[in-house]
Amino acid sequence: MGDDGNDRKSDGKPKSESANLPANDNKVVPFPTHKIRKPKANGDAPNVVTGGPDSRSGLSENRKKTLVVSLLSTMLVATFMASRVNKNRDVVRIDTDQNRNLASVAQQAQRRELDEDLMLAKKIARQSLREPASGGREPTAQELLSHGELASAYAIQYDKDGALRQIEFALQAGGQPRRVTDPAQFLMNHKDLFRLDFDSVKKTESIRDNESLTEDYDLAVRGEAVAKVYFKFKNNYELHLMKVELSDESRRNPANSK
Repeated sequence: MGDDGNDRKSDGKPKSESANLPANDNKVVPFPTHKIRKPKANGDAPNVVTGGPDSRSGLSENRKKTLVVSLLSTMLVATFMASRVNKNRDVVRIDTDQNRNLASVAQQAQRRELDEDLMLAKKIARQSLREPASGGREPTAQELLSHGELASAYAIQYDKDGALRQIEFALQAGGQPRRVTDPAQFLMNHKDLFRLDFDSVKKTESIRDNESLTEDYDLAVRGEAVAKVYFKFKNNYELHLMKVELSDESRRNPANSK
């Protein structure tokens, strides 16, 4: 019984377990390794879950739905923007084509108006020559030649005294050269316009090449030439140029001129 009395305190309570542990010099109580439980066998190890219910798949159902909605929204926005860009390009292309068409129509209308104006002017000129003017004025010989026989298609030059010196075809829209199949008769028909005293017309030279025909005529009075007239024709006597050149005697003696 003496040993049992040594193991208990005087108050009858059992001593603490730390009292049974050997003391060290630093007064540190050793960890009670005898209370650590050994792990169970592998077959009895508890199942430990590290994560949520969908940790194995990596994404939860809510996150999957959010991702799908985001992708669909992005695709819809991209499709809408692409359609707007294509629509704008189509509008620009349509506007460009319409502007080109309008410009082409405007040019055609302008050319048509110019041609119509020219034809109207010629028609009025021919009518005014055939009919007396409202004031009773008859057309002059110059007007009959320019607007009648030559159909306003030629540029006609007169000198300071009003004498005819040159006729030249004017290249203009709608203008057509006139045929003069008998140049000698043409000169006699318009004798007054030359302001020269001549009673005969004689052909002196005729030269033909691949593109044109050139003929020269003398205007003479009592056999003496007072002027020479040069004609240039194309395509079977279509008049392109007529030019009058006075002789030296006519220049020195204006009496030969009317």
